[in-house]
Amino acid sequence: MQKSIIFLTIMLLGLSSCSNDDNGNTATKDILIGVWYYFSDEGVELDECEKKSTITFTEDGKYSSIQLAKDFNGNCVDDFKSSGVWENIEGNKYKFKLDDEDEFNTFDVIFSNNNNTMEVDDLVFKRK
Repeated sequence: MQKSIIFLTIMLLGLSSCSNDDNGNTATKDILIGVWYYFSDEGVELDECEKKSTITFTEDGKYSSIQLAKDFNGNCVDDFKSSGVWENIEGNKYKFKLDDEDEFNTFDVIFSNNNNTMEVDDLVFKRK
C-alpha cells in the first residue's frame, strides 16, 4: 500500500511539472476561434435568414463560411460557401486569405460585449 502511495505521489508531481512549452509560456486560445453568425452589414441588421449565415474559425488557422439568403420563393438557402486561412498578426490585427486567392487581406478586428461581438470593417458578427 505504501509503495502505491509513493508511486502515485511521484506520478502526480511529475505530471504537475510538465508543461506544453519549455519556456514556461502557455498558449492562450485566440478570441477569434469559434462559430460566429452574421448580424449586420453597414449598420443595417440582417434578416433572420441572413443571420443563419456563419463563419467558423478553428485553432489550426483555418476558417469556413456559409452564407444563406432567401431564394425567389422566400426559402432560406445556401447562397455562398468559402474557406481559407487566418492568422493573428498582433493584438487585434488579423490577416485572412481565401483558399482560391494568393493574397492575404489584413483587418483590424474589434471585439466587444465580453468578446461576444466582433466587427470587421462594416460587418458585425455575434458569437454563436
